[in-house]
Amino acid sequence: MAQEKEGLAPLHKDVIRRFQNRLKVLRNAQSCSQAGKIANAVENYKRYLGAVAAFHRTKESLLAPGVFDPQRDIPEMLLISQVYWDLAKIYSCNPNMGDEVKRCLGKFTEFSMGKKFQYLNAEMLRKFIKKQCRNHKKLFEDAYTTMRVKSKKCYIATYCYGASHPNLDLLRNFKLELEQTNRGIILIETYYRISPHIVNYCEQHPRLGRLLSTYLFKPAIKIASMFIRRRLR
Repeated sequence: MAQEKEGLAPLHKDVIRRFQNRLKVLRNAQSCSQAGKIANAVENYKRYLGAVAAFHRTKESLLAPGVFDPQRDIPEMLLISQVYWDLAKIYSCNPNMGDEVKRCLGKFTEFSMGKKFQYLNAEMLRKFIKKQCRNHKKLFEDAYTTMRVKSKKCYIATYCYGASHPNLDLLRNFKLELEQTNRGIILIETYYRISPHIVNYCEQHPRLGRLLSTYLFKPAIKIASMFIRRRLR
């Protein structure tokens, strides 16, 4: 659970109470959404976001990942991304709600980018575009492009080489090819589940990280890059 920030005036008791009850409000919103009680769902989603924003001394419109602790608040940021995702889908049912769809998708993307759950959220978005999206499809496609094409993060390769090495572009392009098959998607999902934990461990143990990078990761990436170059010719 998030804590009050040190050095600031104490929060009002009502703000703390609303924050403590936020998960109950969120569960109610999700139940209403599943039951088709859309107005109640939207109201409770807004109550949840408002409670989180007030606790972090900001407004809902200004909620951003920088407001939260990047490690401790990962579960909260995942919940926030899901709230904005459900709101975007709800608003998309109305052809005249494009501005609100765009805003919610922007928040959904912002709270997903660079997180361990980014790939899963992007896959959820891709499946929605393919099977369910009727209105504002371009907005959903733009959000998907942002999450999967412009980001294209390769955790282990980035850890070894930095963000601008030529091998990264090669691996990213190969990832796009893998996405065309079910086996490829499973492989990518597995990589995105495991690799952030590997990189985090290496960063917490720099000496071991350097050894793994030099004698395991880089040789493996080099061999994989040679294979990919031949395949893509």
